[in-house]
Amino acid sequence: MKTVITVAISGRSFTIETEAYQMLKEYLEAYRTKSSLGVQPASVMSDLENRLAEIFSAQLGPGHEVVETGMVSATIAQIGMPDGTAYTEATACSHDYKYQQSACRKLYRDPDRRTLGGVCAGFGHYFNVDVVFIRVVFVILFFIGFIGIIAYMALWIIMPAARNPKEKCEMRGLPLTPENISKFSI
Repeated sequence: MKTVITVAISGRSFTIETEAYQMLKEYLEAYRTKSSLGVQPASVMSDLENRLAEIFSAQLGPGHEVVETGMVSATIAQIGMPDGTAYTEATACSHDYKYQQSACRKLYRDPDRRTLGGVCAGFGHYFNVDVVFIRVVFVILFFIGFIGIIAYMALWIIMPAARNPKEKCEMRGLPLTPENISKFSI
């Protein structure tokens, strides 16, 4: 079972899955950012919405009444970006969007796997290495002129802790899907 919402695209009403809506919203924002370098970004966005409405209307019919994530993905791949490049994971990650089909990793402290402040566990997730390796590096730095303890304390203060499910998914590089979010729900 999936949640759906009703949205208006270029004056036409569509029923769309919430995940598909987030993907489309992210794409439109990335497209707007790329096209803002041009002279008339408002008219470009209007044309884009008209094209999206045409494509979705053509794909929907008696047996298919909801715009799904697969349809949005295929449409985004078909249209691409205003400079002619494909819309990719790097495009989504560079704009820090709430929903990412392919997720970006962000650096957070991990309060769930912490020994002291969770700095090493956060680096372990970020670089996708075992946390023991990171801890060994900090211990070695500690014995080389106390640089390790100073660096650790500074990072403890600077790095935010991953407190909510969204941040925990971002820390692990997981896409923000309902399934992944439910893994970290309180």
